[in-house]
Amino acid sequence: ILVAIVPVVLEGKRLFLLNNLASVIFISVLLVIFSQAFLLYEAFSETLIFDRLAFFYEKNGLFGLIFSGRDKFLESMWGQYDKSLSVFSLLFGKGVSFYAAVTKYSVELDFVDMFFWHGIVGVTVILYIFVLLTSYAGKNCFNPDYPLAAVVLSLNLLLVVISNFSGHVFTSGMLGFLWPCVAIMAKYSASASTHVKTSELRR
Repeated sequence: ILVAIVPVVLEGKRLFLLNNLASVIFISVLLVIFSQAFLLYEAFSETLIFDRLAFFYEKNGLFGLIFSGRDKFLESMWGQYDKSLSVFSLLFGKGVSFYAAVTKYSVELDFVDMFFWHGIVGVTVILYIFVLLTSYAGKNCFNPDYPLAAVVLSLNLLLVVISNFSGHVFTSGMLGFLWPCVAIMAKYSASASTHVKTSELRR
């Protein structure tokens, strides 16, 4: 998904003009994919991933396919949470160890997990950080002087979607360093960069 989104968002309409190398490559790849769609499906249908998806679909329907059994994890953890519900646990959660001792410690849906572990306060903190790291990208999404803002916005929104379908995104230690490094790219100004280069040439 990332491989497809980044060039589409970054290049925009240029990808469909066929007057540049990026456009030629993009259209060529699309034509190959569409022309070979049947063969690609046949190859995919023989993989273990396809068998896993088919198993969840046959057992639990489309909902089960999308969440891969996470709805069952949610029921189990909610049962434990509800047994000793209090104002404190509502605000600050019950922690990971509370669930790990009696059932599965994670639903693998990030915002749900954050609620169980750290309560409303924990979810609010995560949402605040997300808004903080996305606001500049959203503000300059359609500003041509900030060509990477739209990319950062797309990636951040994709993170939110993925985190609530497969989990382990906002609760991943690996994201803590990389995410701000990507988010700060939204502040890259093409006009400012050109101005600096022009000034250097004049010197």
